[in-house]
Amino acid sequence: MKLILLGALSLLSTLSSCSPLSVFRERQAPGSYYSITGAKGGVHPRLEIRELQKTGEMWNLFLLALTEFEAMDQSEIDSYYQIAGIHGMPWYDWDGVATTAPNGKRPERGYCTHAQLLFSVWHRPYLALFEQKLQSIAISIAGRFSSPEKEKYQDAAQKLRLPYWDWAKAIPQSELVFPEALSVEKVEVTQPDKLKVQIDNPLFDYDFHPHNQAEINKTGCAGFGALEATHDVIHVEMAPAHMVPPAVSAFDPVFWLHHANVDRMVAIWQALYPDDYVNSCNAETATWTIQPGDPLNANTPLTPFHRDTQGSFWTAALARNTNDLGYTYPEIQNKPSNETLIAKIKELYAGSEFGGDVPTKRHIKRQDQGESTITQQYGLKVTLPKSGYPYSVFIFLGSVGGGAETWVEDKSFVTLTSTLGIASEKANQASLDITKAVEQSIESGETTEEKAVEYLLKSLKWKIGFANAEIPRSDMSEVKVELLTSKVEKATEEGQFDRQVGGYEPRGVVDG
Repeated sequence: MKLILLGALSLLSTLSSCSPLSVFRERQAPGSYYSITGAKGGVHPRLEIRELQKTGEMWNLFLLALTEFEAMDQSEIDSYYQIAGIHGMPWYDWDGVATTAPNGKRPERGYCTHAQLLFSVWHRPYLALFEQKLQSIAISIAGRFSSPEKEKYQDAAQKLRLPYWDWAKAIPQSELVFPEALSVEKVEVTQPDKLKVQIDNPLFDYDFHPHNQAEINKTGCAGFGALEATHDVIHVEMAPAHMVPPAVSAFDPVFWLHHANVDRMVAIWQALYPDDYVNSCNAETATWTIQPGDPLNANTPLTPFHRDTQGSFWTAALARNTNDLGYTYPEIQNKPSNETLIAKIKELYAGSEFGGDVPTKRHIKRQDQGESTITQQYGLKVTLPKSGYPYSVFIFLGSVGGGAETWVEDKSFVTLTSTLGIASEKANQASLDITKAVEQSIESGETTEEKAVEYLLKSLKWKIGFANAEIPRSDMSEVKVELLTSKVEKATEEGQFDRQVGGYEPRGVVDG
């Protein structure tokens, strides 16, 4: 991934009327829309990127297909460039779905439903579109191999799905959280002619061809809201790169693996709580086709994604079952019982250092069988005003030295939360669990359980930063950090989650 912003954080200049999209194919007549059906070949699991690397032919085919995908003519409706552009820039209609902005004025927002009820489910048909095109290229490449390899590659192509990057998974300290497959500039592949060659890693970055500065040059752009806050951390903490601002984030190949993981979290949540899904509310922010105040619910069209050539749109209700789009995830593919799924989640994330609201955030360590005690949980509520620019709030327990580039390595660092900063009158609310850090302070003798709240209000510190630079707190005076506590009953079995007893008790504002 190239550490460049492509001018994405440069100040707002005017879009040129000249565009490589001038040859973009309009698809407004019934029967001519782009039909998003998902991948072919039945229902197969999306694999974690490190697991996909172990698959031989499928991994090789994935790299070859992604390389051809990124090399497509940028004027094609299903090119990497055009599909990535749905999310934000270059702010043009896709598949004939026009903006609903007042007076037809082109807004500097894409179709993505950030900071809205439909955030996570909107990305489901979006990922399916990307996966559908990627697989179609893979099928074409597989057919170019000669027997007996050809049959192996054709089978791999039918099963190939978009991988996900599980950034929350507990991994050995010897391994990097950021997979090597995403950070190396060159990879070796076997071509259909059986030659092994080194190619540019298609997961490392996306090269615009051409890079039109008038098209990609500046900033822009409730429900599963807590999940969106966790999602924001990954985007913001990968700056400087294409993953932020959101107007250009979909051009970064990591975006697709990141959002596949977010979708996986939603799918796991659905499996655990099948009756909980999308409710109803009014939009608070605008997109290309949604205006503030518009009613949103499970039947709201997820524009610009058509289900058929006649122009029917996908909705959250229609996209509820991932099987209908040809994919599933390893944890849910055999429809496990809740007890089995919970045990798997605890196995994956026990000991994870990742901070944020994921379904397992309270299950930091395994509980002994038969243990049943009420314990204290410590948390922070962070108010993140939407300034129009991305930033992170870093939490420390004790003093912190050095520049922003070393904060996460400081021994006092506890966790962080982020916002993409999409301008809005309503601030984000993020919840952070700091129980593990408090338990460590008690074990080391720095405080006691009885004096923990007093200790925290005195010792907790926080700073604001973005892209390895500190932002003065005086510049972000509306950011607020509050200490909360609650009681938690520890699970007595592996197939159970800890259970919160009562609500959260406010303990004071953290001023450190």
